[in-house]
Amino acid sequence: MLNRRQFLIGAGTVLIAATGCSRLRLKLPPASEIPQGEEEGPKPFRVALLSDPHTVESDSVLAVAINGKFSRAVADYKPLRPDLWLVNGDIADTGKSAQLAAFKEIMATVARPEQVLVTTGNHDFYDKEASDEEELRRFTEAFSLRTPYSSRVAGGIHIVMLASEMYKTAPGPREWAWLTEAQLTWFDQVLTEHKDLFTVVCLHQPLQDSVVWSFGGNDFGGCGQHKELRQIVKQHPQVKLWLSGHVHMGADVAGNAARRDGLTFLGLGSTFYQFVHSDAPEDQGGWPSGDGFKKDLSASQSRMMEVWPDRVVIRARDHARQVWLDEHEVTINR
Repeated sequence: MLNRRQFLIGAGTVLIAATGCSRLRLKLPPASEIPQGEEEGPKPFRVALLSDPHTVESDSVLAVAINGKFSRAVADYKPLRPDLWLVNGDIADTGKSAQLAAFKEIMATVARPEQVLVTTGNHDFYDKEASDEEELRRFTEAFSLRTPYSSRVAGGIHIVMLASEMYKTAPGPREWAWLTEAQLTWFDQVLTEHKDLFTVVCLHQPLQDSVVWSFGGNDFGGCGQHKELRQIVKQHPQVKLWLSGHVHMGADVAGNAARRDGLTFLGLGSTFYQFVHSDAPEDQGGWPSGDGFKKDLSASQSRMMEVWPDRVVIRARDHARQVWLDEHEVTINR
């Protein structure tokens, strides 16, 4: 069983990122030149699906390596003019206000504030000097949210952004997502109110037994209320797609896409770095020993959701190489 230390970014990785800034810049090409002219025929409603930017302060020595990669990823999508931009947690590397501000500065280059949907991840609680309550306050104020969780109806679909609300006060493994009873009640209510809409649910950490690195009862990939969430979803068959981040696995990793009980689970990868592995069994996602995985600091991936009248198509994008990973495209009928 892997422990928390094998997943988290230690001091050694940070030093590698800091000392390898020039190398990372050379590996990342300029923003892709996707044709910006008018598309022929009907156009889909597009939602850029990103996760785990781990933004640092703009004046940090790591800003070029980390924030620069995130900037290049969003610039890669800019020519497609996404209608919404969804970032599924770990917005800030250590939950500090200056890091949230740096994230907003980057997003302002491609989107208006009302086009950006965000939620919390475990790293958004990593400020050792702040309580969970203080970090949630920072987060909600930064993004003008009433609560850290939210929902949006747009493009004929319903998007629900669930949010972890506890870290230092978590009653179990801190790296899991922990939701309050109030959020669970809200989740059921908001699904009831939009029962006729194709629904996408986002939570930074994967639910247990869904995608790769959520198996084996580990203390990293999971949610304290996964049973309650699954019970709620069972009552709302309009929920068709569940998105997670957290594990930094790309679309090309076996087990990072799964269909279970009428629900499609997808991992969104990361624009910061990714674990590279291709041998996890597809049927269960696998619980790796650690020997078959390595951290690739040059990798950067996310997905793009295209909403059509009869289907939802999710495409995988490799931002470092600026190519679509067509073999990992997922289609869900509406």
